[in-house]
Amino acid sequence: MPFEKLSFHFCLVILIFALGCNSNRNELSESPLPSPTQAPTLIEQDPRALAASDLRILDTMDTRGPRWVDSVTKKAYSKVFGGHTGSYVLDFFKERIKHSLSIPELAHLQQRPPELPFMKWEQDAETDHKSLDVSDLLAAFNIGSAFYLRGAINEAIVTLRFLNLEIPITTPRVGIMGFGKGYRKFEMIGGQVYVIPPEIRVSILVHEARHSDCSTPYSIEDIQKARKAESARQFIEELERTDCGYVHTFCPKGHAYEGIPACDKEPWGAYMIGTIYAMAATANSIAKGGDEYKTAVLDATVVDGFSRILDKKPKEILNGAHGDPILTDTGTLKHQ
Repeated sequence: MPFEKLSFHFCLVILIFALGCNSNRNELSESPLPSPTQAPTLIEQDPRALAASDLRILDTMDTRGPRWVDSVTKKAYSKVFGGHTGSYVLDFFKERIKHSLSIPELAHLQQRPPELPFMKWEQDAETDHKSLDVSDLLAAFNIGSAFYLRGAINEAIVTLRFLNLEIPITTPRVGIMGFGKGYRKFEMIGGQVYVIPPEIRVSILVHEARHSDCSTPYSIEDIQKARKAESARQFIEELERTDCGYVHTFCPKGHAYEGIPACDKEPWGAYMIGTIYAMAATANSIAKGGDEYKTAVLDATVVDGFSRILDKKPKEILNGAHGDPILTDTGTLKHQ
């Protein structure tokens, strides 16, 4: 059976497993900058090389931040990552993300079977998303979870071809992540260049890793709703549960991200997991002292992350009122 080269007409399904890049633009303030001749090269640094560099900060991660998070919550940090050293965060990520694709590689991503019967649920009836460049909007997105969902709804195992690999998407834990142009070391705002602390990008990686968990497989009822849905919005709003892939939902009216699938229904979704890491990083920055800019940007990341969690108060979640995080994967597809 042939493979189909993919277009990004399915950008809405990517968005529900993604993290945007501009959450903290308004909170960025001046910091020591590279010279104007250096800045463009650094801004366009290969995101995979940058991510590898970012993850290396975990080798020397201070344990005071994670311990502080545990002390002011019901051990939320340890419940998610299992321990206080950076190696636990790295293990969390590596268990869930096995492959990453750059922007040029995404253009050559291919799918088999090339056509599936139930696809309307991916359409956004209100947006001409063919004109929407996903890679410009996003820092990273979990491709594996997106295609797992596509397969689950169609009762088919989708196989992806990339980098001379052919991978059947039988579970979100296949761990395929794509990088957008938003995964970068610097941000250009109003002609000024601002440094993005690496801890923010690590929180993005942790966020994307959470999308590789399927705590509760999609029910027959949800699959039937997806098959009848005429748009991504209708599909997401009618889902009973979103903890398989930890699908993002549309932010409500009055929210800073109103109308964008950038919020979570689930208490222990991707935004909460990424924000717990950001809490520890903020606490470490405060403990070390001397970098008010970094502390402010990390703190803004925490505030932003908590604002994405709907219906349930973050403090209640962190203190165990809504149960503990389920970190297993139970979503293996067996369709032929």
